[in-house]
Amino acid sequence: MRILKIKSIKLDNVNNRSRAITINTSGGKDIITPNRSIVKSEINKIKGMRNRTDIPPSPFDVSTEKFPWQIYQVDFDYGNKVRTNMLKLDGLKKKALSLKSGVNIPNAMLDEYESNNIIKLIYPKIPQDDVLDNKFKTMLMEIQVTAGVDVITIPEPVKGCSLDDFIKNIGECTNFLEEMGCIIPIMPIIDIHSNNERFEKKLDYLINQHINNKKEFGLMGISCRVYGNNHNLHSLRNYSDKLENFWIHGFGAYRNKPLDNFYNPHASNLWGIDTVGISPQSGFNPNSKKSKKSSDSLLRVYINNTWGIQKINKKTINDYLCDCNGCSYFKRTSKDLQSALDVHELTKSHLEMVNSRTNIIENDMISLIKDKKELKHYYSNNVGEITLF
Repeated sequence: MRILKIKSIKLDNVNNRSRAITINTSGGKDIITPNRSIVKSEINKIKGMRNRTDIPPSPFDVSTEKFPWQIYQVDFDYGNKVRTNMLKLDGLKKKALSLKSGVNIPNAMLDEYESNNIIKLIYPKIPQDDVLDNKFKTMLMEIQVTAGVDVITIPEPVKGCSLDDFIKNIGECTNFLEEMGCIIPIMPIIDIHSNNERFEKKLDYLINQHINNKKEFGLMGISCRVYGNNHNLHSLRNYSDKLENFWIHGFGAYRNKPLDNFYNPHASNLWGIDTVGISPQSGFNPNSKKSKKSSDSLLRVYINNTWGIQKINKKTINDYLCDCNGCSYFKRTSKDLQSALDVHELTKSHLEMVNSRTNIIENDMISLIKDKKELKHYYSNNVGEITLF
């Protein structure tokens, strides 16, 4: 099969106002991206299963797409400790090579032509109130170029920064990339934790840049751990008509809030977010608070009729398994059961998100929330204009 190379990524309006990325390739093929990106931690789980089973699943097996293309998100801790180490001799070079290895993980799992069908990007995770100096902004740009990403992400210099700092930051980063001769598409990231007026002004700035053709912005990132009741998410939804020429990717979504079964990343479609990458759910070990004397063994499992990840006793797990690759692996092995169930979650949640996007496009909110008790409760309290019954 002939290898296709990604040449450019642009935004287009298709399918009754649903946004889509048009990707120009060496074969001239136009494709549409999925609603659920695969992140590094999930690739590692799938890769581990592949190495231990006779029927190895690939990322495309466990996340069925209309087109065989994926957004692949690699989280990058860009805190003070990492930045300090980068100032040491060869520190920048070592970190860039490390990220390049992480970005290229799919190549070890896929045929060459398949690996060219992945849109790779990095999510720089910056701690709250942590300010990026200019040298670290340019280092971050250089790292992404060296890592071989298909989209350059530009985070805010500090979460919820002022509009002036937001504009200045984008200008400095884009100027640096232009000096490098970089032609990779750019995705500015807006953190959801900002006062409402400031958040909307940032959206307006990017929209005006697009309309006036000062800079070909068409990709936008929203950094938001919990896709739930946040006033800026409501603003984002109200801007949906203005943002039709943008592809919006949600970074850093938790699978669910602690002690809450509501699977909030599914709500991302309702806010006008097209794809979402799920961060590792650290600190949510179902056995972490259990008594050592307890003989029960708990596992996290995704249950689609509630859009929730629930803690299930291992003895009853067969009641929740299906015919997906994750569950098939679960039935064949006694090792790494949680990773197998996480692949089940990846498969089923992707299908739920594809269906929910269709419901939204067709303005069929009733089907979207039908039989989802947590979602009914959430929207009855937070989104009053949607009729539930």
